[in-house]
Amino acid sequence: MKGGRRRGKSSATPLEVRRAFGLRLQQRRRQLGWSQGDLGRRIGTLGTRLSKLENGHTAPRLGELVRLHDALSMSLDELIAGEPSAQTPAQVGLRRLEQNLSPDQGLLVGIILNSIASELKARGSKPDARGGVHDRAS
Repeated sequence: MKGGRRRGKSSATPLEVRRAFGLRLQQRRRQLGWSQGDLGRRIGTLGTRLSKLENGHTAPRLGELVRLHDALSMSLDELIAGEPSAQTPAQVGLRRLEQNLSPDQGLLVGIILNSIASELKARGSKPDARGGVHDRAS
């Protein structure tokens, strides 16, 4: 690695990659109306750690990425590379809805949706691309 640059698609330095990640993290956190402490409590880390992530001083650990993905309702593609993955209309609508909810309301909606998904899985049903539900046998 000459000049601190990695080979591959991107010519960005590790510092540039960390800063871009941190900016996406900060923008989404603020969009949800959360402080660093709020997000830290949701993912089980300190606000000081989030500050270092948002400022590009450190890279996220794998476990942190998974917890951030869950807490921020972002795809890993979007969180890591800034490229939104293909989303269904139902996912886009849910994303718009959650942006207008308080953090507590968003958490409650997430719990309800996870419960519904678990129930559908137990019944052998699955949602389709438009948000409808069909039995797997059909």
